[in-house]
Amino acid sequence: MSDQPKAIPYISWWMIWLAMQAGIFGMYFVLERTPLQQPVESPFWIAGFIPLIASSVIRWVVIPKISVPQIAFPLFIVGIAMAEGLTFFGVFVFPAQKELFFLLSVVGIYQFIPTFARRFYKTPEDESKFR
Repeated sequence: MSDQPKAIPYISWWMIWLAMQAGIFGMYFVLERTPLQQPVESPFWIAGFIPLIASSVIRWVVIPKISVPQIAFPLFIVGIAMAEGLTFFGVFVFPAQKELFFLLSVVGIYQFIPTFARRFYKTPEDESKFR
């Protein structure tokens, strides 16, 4: 048995990202039609930004410092899931602000577009092209 970790295909990053981005649209438009109680105005809806902030920190602070895709990929998924959670906050917890939370969720997932993951898959030929 080899102790080498298995490589994560680059397409996996895109498939996860696309599924999560498309999934929130489906969930939002299906779940928004569910009858809920009257929305209660609460100043605690500001707490809904915590997952977005944590997601942004993962994307812009933590992942750029990682050089191994086997470590970055799970963080990528956790960050997207935190951003996706905003949709659920909006629909179930803070229905008065559901549109805001949905849009923030779209932006939060969009920031994880996996163009950055290409750096994990550079070949020696890629390096020599620009020298």
